[in-house]
Amino acid sequence: METSIIPPLRDLPRPQGMADGLPRQLQPEVCRSLFILNFILHPTPAKAHRFEGPGYHDILRQWIESGLTAEEDLQAWLQECVPSFSADRKHLARACRESDALDAKGIWAAVFDADLPPSGHHPSCPQVLFGKGPLDRSHPWVAVFNSRKRKGPQPEAPWLQALRSLLRYSDPERKGFASSLGTLTYDLITAHAQRAGAPLLLLLPTAMEDLCTGRSENSPVPLHAFHFPPTVMTCLTRAVHCPKATRMACRDRLLASLADLHWVLEIRAGGNMEAVLNAQQAHRLRVQWVLTAGRTAAATDGSVHLTDRFPRWSREFSLESTFDDSAPNPKFCPAASLPTIPAPRLGSL
Repeated sequence: METSIIPPLRDLPRPQGMADGLPRQLQPEVCRSLFILNFILHPTPAKAHRFEGPGYHDILRQWIESGLTAEEDLQAWLQECVPSFSADRKHLARACRESDALDAKGIWAAVFDADLPPSGHHPSCPQVLFGKGPLDRSHPWVAVFNSRKRKGPQPEAPWLQALRSLLRYSDPERKGFASSLGTLTYDLITAHAQRAGAPLLLLLPTAMEDLCTGRSENSPVPLHAFHFPPTVMTCLTRAVHCPKATRMACRDRLLASLADLHWVLEIRAGGNMEAVLNAQQAHRLRVQWVLTAGRTAAATDGSVHLTDRFPRWSREFSLESTFDDSAPNPKFCPAASLPTIPAPRLGSL
C-alpha cells in the first residue's frame, strides 16, 4: 500500500485547533455600516487624500468598537472622530446605495478574534478583512511558502519537484488551500486547487470593490470565470493607499496567519518571507513541513533557521529520503528525527 507523504493531521501538534486563523464574519448590519463608512472615506475631488493602511483600519476598529450601526449614529460619530470626512445627506444616501449593492453581491466584513503578528511599526494593520464566499471551518487550510522565483523554472528544480510530490499525494477532500495570485508559487497552488476541485481561499492584494466585478490586478482572468469559485478576501479598499511592497508583505503575513499547516519550500535567509514565517511562529504556532536540501544550501538557509527555532512544530522532508513508517509519533519528535517523503515521480503540475 502506498504511503501518503502527508500524515494525518491528528498526529501533529494542534496549538489552537484547526481553522483558528480564520476571521469571524460580522453581523449584516455591522457589515453594512462598514461599507457606508468605507465609501465616505473614499477620496473625492475635494479630498484627494487616501488613508494609509494603519490609519484606515484604526478608524474601522473604532467604529466597530463603538457598537453603533445606524446611519444617523454614523454621521454623529464621524463629526466627532473624523470631522474632515463628515458626510452630508446626499453623500450619505449615495454611500447607502453603494453599501446595499455590495451586500447584494455577497460581500462581507470580518475581524480577527486574535491579534496578528506585528508588522514593522504598524502591528494593528489590518483590523478588518473584506471577502466573498464561505469561510469553511470544517477542514484545515494549507499554505505554501517559497522565496520569490524567476519565471520559467527548470523542471528539475528541487522546490518544484517537492511541490509536485506534495500536491500529488495530498487528498483534496481532507484540506483546503490558502493561496493568492501574482507569484509563480501562488499561481501554481491556485491552478492545482482549481484542477483538483479542492477548497480554495484566495487572499488578494486588491481593492474590496473589485471583488464585486471579479477583477484582480494580479489575475489574467476574472475571478467569476474560475471553474470552482474560490472564497476571496482582501484588507484593501479604494479608500486606502498601500505601497506595492507593503501589500505583498501583508499578503504573505495574512496567509501565514490564516493557514493551519505551512508547506515551506525554499526560504532564503534574511529575506521578507523568513521574517514573516518567523514572526508567525513566534506569535502563534503553526505546524510546518520544511523542505531541506542540505544544511549549506543558500536557497534554504532561511528554512533551516525555521526548523532550528521551532523544532517541535517542524517536520523536515527531502527529495532523497524515503518514508519510514517505523518512526515514532511526530508529536514528540524534533524535526531531524521525523520521517521524510519519498522521492517524487516526474510529472506536470
